[in-house]
Amino acid sequence: MPEIYIRKNRFGSLEPDDKAGIEYVSKLNVGDIIKAKTNKPRNYEFHKKFFALIDLVFENQDKYETLEDLLVEIKLKVGHYKEHLTTKGQIIYLPKSISFAKMDEAEFSIFYEKVIDVILKYFIPVSRQDLELMINEFIWDLYPQELESK
Repeated sequence: MPEIYIRKNRFGSLEPDDKAGIEYVSKLNVGDIIKAKTNKPRNYEFHKKFFALIDLVFENQDKYETLEDLLVEIKLKVGHYKEHLTTKGQIIYLPKSISFAKMDEAEFSIFYEKVIDVILKYFIPVSRQDLELMINEFIWDLYPQELESK
């Protein structure tokens, strides 16, 4: 079964939203039942906002040498890791992926909220509203052409 995109229409029904989906559904008979695993794909703009936030924090700290090191620390602080037992019996924490393939929009939204809390507590101690303003200004600096065209 192919991976297809569906959307909810104004009548409350689900319908295919891409060519593969239209072709797949057209081959079904009336009354056919299919099993589907669903997830809401990640919003790319939200993804860019997240990484703008991480860039903002990175530029305003001097403890971590790379952006990746900072991201690892943030993942550990929000609990986005798995435990690994070494051959010496030690437990180490391995950060989990936040790739599009590993997290849908709902999971990423929860993760993002936890990240905001960690950043406010450990990295940029300002109000949530001030942090949002800082993120928006930072995004404007990174993507001014894209924002002007919207």
